[in-house]
Amino acid sequence: MLKPWYLKIHGWLAVVFSVPLVVVCFTGLILGLEPVLQYSSIESGTLTTEEVSRYLARHDPEGKARGIVHRAYENTLTIDGAGADGEVEIDLVTREPAVDDGSWSWSEVFRANRRLHEHLTVAGVDLTIASTVAMLAVILLGVLMGLPRIRNSVSGWHKAIAWFLLPLLVISPLTGLMLPMGVQMNPFAGPAPARAPALPVAEAVRIIGQSHDLSNLIWLRQRGGRQMVRLWDGQEARSYAVTKEGLQPLPRNVARLVHEGNFLGIWSGMMKIVTALAFLALIGTGVWLFVGKQFRKVQNRRARAARRSAGVPAE
Repeated sequence: MLKPWYLKIHGWLAVVFSVPLVVVCFTGLILGLEPVLQYSSIESGTLTTEEVSRYLARHDPEGKARGIVHRAYENTLTIDGAGADGEVEIDLVTREPAVDDGSWSWSEVFRANRRLHEHLTVAGVDLTIASTVAMLAVILLGVLMGLPRIRNSVSGWHKAIAWFLLPLLVISPLTGLMLPMGVQMNPFAGPAPARAPALPVAEAVRIIGQSHDLSNLIWLRQRGGRQMVRLWDGQEARSYAVTKEGLQPLPRNVARLVHEGNFLGIWSGMMKIVTALAFLALIGTGVWLFVGKQFRKVQNRRARAARRSAGVPAE
């Protein structure tokens, strides 16, 4: 008895939030490429401690750098806080400062899409959170309508995608909602290492290089008053606090690892891409079905009105 109401609310929610949902899902699709490119571009031994130390000595002789960013997919190493412009980007192919030729780069694409994905705001309303809540409500209503009959039609494909990929479709928005709420989804996490003064970048690089291949480095930066590093440890993008005693593992933010696709190398990135494509397909087919249904209702009302005005009895 409630199913028609579930279907009606399911459709209207999807249509009302269709535009922000498309933006969030499309930007999520682009961001899903980042871990795939990062992990697949790593070549062990291509970035050594000695090499990074030479770049720092050359471009940051006063030791003012705040961090470094390694983009293996672009063959660049950026020293943040150095140089006249506040950063120095080094081309790891030529071993010289990179020349800006005005062309787009993957890092710029990821940066722009991440900003839009995380902070989609219109008239002061955070549409990222609002559309994520709406997405979960639409999924819940779809589940409450019960198991569907799968047919080879637009409706059948819509239902098949929704049910066969249901775990992925639930996990993605759910973990996305946990991030701004500060929920890490890691009940067994131990206490974080005690905070200590941030080490100079050159010293931090030397300490990291004692236990890890710097080719796996993602970034090194100051956060919360301490020096932190994120690098690929196996197939996981892992974060550590850099101290004089060595690297201290920070508690895993499982929600972030799952949402960003950084826990299983290429495969978790592909999972994020498949999820985003599924959402886009569901939004497209769902809006098509809903609009088509509303159009048929209007046509039927007009037909009945035409028959009444012509004195033809309704069927």
